[in-house]
Amino acid sequence: MSLIFLCLTALLLLVNLAGLALLLRPWLPHYPLAKVVGVLGFCLLWFFVEHFVGLGRVTWLWPLSSALALVILYRWRAEFKACLWRQELVFVLMFIVALFWKFSFPNIDSHAEQLTDLAFITSYMSGVTLPPPDYWLPDQRLDFYYSFQQYGAALLGRILGLTAGYAMNLATVVMLSMLASLAWFVAGRFCAPRWSRVLLVYAIMVGGTGIAPFTHFILDQSKPGSDRAFTATTNLWANVRFAGMFDADLRDNKLTRTLFAKPAEATLPSPDFQARDLPLETISYLTFQGEYHAPQGGLLLLFMALACLTLLEAPQREHAQGGKSGDNFAPRMLQAVLAASVPLTLITNTWVFPLQVALLLAWLIYRYVRRVPPDWPALLLGGVGALALTYPFISHFALQALVTPITWVTPVDHTPFNRFMVIHWPALLLLGLGALQMRHQRYALLLVTLFAGLLLASEFLYADDPMGEQYNRFNSVLKWWSWIYPAILLGLGSILLGSGRWWRWTTVVILLLVSTSSIDMAAYWYFGDKSAMGKLNGHHWLTQDQVDKQILGWLTVAPMGVVLEGPAAEGAYTPTSAMALFAGKPAAIGWPNHEAQWRGNPTFIAANAEQARAFYLGTLTDALGWLNINQVRYIVWVRRDQTRDPTARLRIQDQIGSAYDWKPFWKNGDDELGVWIRENPR
Repeated sequence: MSLIFLCLTALLLLVNLAGLALLLRPWLPHYPLAKVVGVLGFCLLWFFVEHFVGLGRVTWLWPLSSALALVILYRWRAEFKACLWRQELVFVLMFIVALFWKFSFPNIDSHAEQLTDLAFITSYMSGVTLPPPDYWLPDQRLDFYYSFQQYGAALLGRILGLTAGYAMNLATVVMLSMLASLAWFVAGRFCAPRWSRVLLVYAIMVGGTGIAPFTHFILDQSKPGSDRAFTATTNLWANVRFAGMFDADLRDNKLTRTLFAKPAEATLPSPDFQARDLPLETISYLTFQGEYHAPQGGLLLLFMALACLTLLEAPQREHAQGGKSGDNFAPRMLQAVLAASVPLTLITNTWVFPLQVALLLAWLIYRYVRRVPPDWPALLLGGVGALALTYPFISHFALQALVTPITWVTPVDHTPFNRFMVIHWPALLLLGLGALQMRHQRYALLLVTLFAGLLLASEFLYADDPMGEQYNRFNSVLKWWSWIYPAILLGLGSILLGSGRWWRWTTVVILLLVSTSSIDMAAYWYFGDKSAMGKLNGHHWLTQDQVDKQILGWLTVAPMGVVLEGPAAEGAYTPTSAMALFAGKPAAIGWPNHEAQWRGNPTFIAANAEQARAFYLGTLTDALGWLNINQVRYIVWVRRDQTRDPTARLRIQDQIGSAYDWKPFWKNGDDELGVWIRENPR
């Protein structure tokens, strides 16, 4: 039955997305771009409205939208049969592939930022006036993070009546499908052969960084106890976290000693110096991690902008797009969408806002150099209109956002030259090839100048956030390199694949080498644990324990209230709060390390976490008073709490028994697991 439900839900979603794209066809006739613009525009309008009035449950919408979508599909049936089905097929095929991956690995657990994304989505699922309560810190508002992407996933769940976990997994599939369809669309403006477009999209979606072809040769693959899944995981991690992390785990041979020799102690800034952690996260890595995080939304805006630029600046190929030569591609609308992408980065992935601004400014300069001025009314309409719709969010977010001034990179924080080259050689080669193509393709001049300048700037400038030491540039590099690298692959890779034979085949070799990381993706799929297959709610890892499963089921249907779960000693990447989030309820304690960093490290967050740990040991003074202050209605006592201290439950019962009723779900002598309930919380 769950498979039937999934198929029906996927079909319903595909019909609605197709209808939304066709609805914009009179103004934006390019189908893949119209689909993305339609989705973003729809979510943005709701996002704007719900900052004034929360619309609550909106499941009534999907029958109406589905009926409208069917009418629109019928209206455009002739054109759809003639050519549009080919463009829809790309989206559907990627949808199937992405859904198959999520179907195989649907768990939403604590190993990466998955529970972070789930916390945001669950907060927005409440449907209250925005900003909503932060479900990791219920007495505060979710107004400190650029979470428009997670709002979109929650809106999907609210419309289709899905749980937060199911909505997150399905939204990830839609995100990947939109990225792939835009990449295919951009490539199709330059290169006609389908195989070359397939290769480019493949390299972007499942390819890696420059280290990808070498991981099997330079990394130690013989750790005791390792299996094929572990080896694949190690290679996928090393592909994005080589510099400052996996470069210390190399095979001892002449090649690695020559290329990655450790610096002499005399040359180190200090005896305790730690190599800088400099990550570049690819789309394939984010897919492998199962995250639905801000970099994906930033890339969607980037690909959307590149699609607009390609339509505005590149010559059309009739056979590549399956449309009529010389059709009107609505340049005013394209310029409006291009300008709108800039303010949208503020609410989707603020870190790449300077890069998106640079993209727009570079295009404006390019236009004036060519003496073809842009359409300023269209630009202002798109940019100012999008900014106005984002303003209600920004009016809260700007007051809570951390101050991260752009400053110069100090000498000790620069990327070692050999690390930089081994990570970025594909991008550097494409930039070089693109520079040689500037005489034949003027649009290449814009992309080469822009992306080379941004890559160079990323080595000399960074956003100074609270992280320091080996993580001083971590966030800047993570966000900026992860934007620049796919931009070069898509923007210049498309141009070069459509150029002469020498350029095309050199680019093919680069893309094939980049794509070698897909071998590890395939190995991970084949050898990885797929025990949760098909459980798209995301909590199978939690509900394998039958007691946890019963407690979660009970909490899901219980009246709304704050749930307290035993916090781990670590302040992040722990199961703490999972029970509450999957039940759709606020957690009294989330991940305190994350909350503290987001909110400027106020002392009360760490203190509250310590009090929660003391409470679960039965040693907290005035436990009832602390529970009242935190408005806790449900207190979960599960197996890990019992294992931590088997005697603590009785001490807690003595402290709070006068106000909380104990509901056991499992008994074994004096050992019990269950939930304390306060029927009339203050």
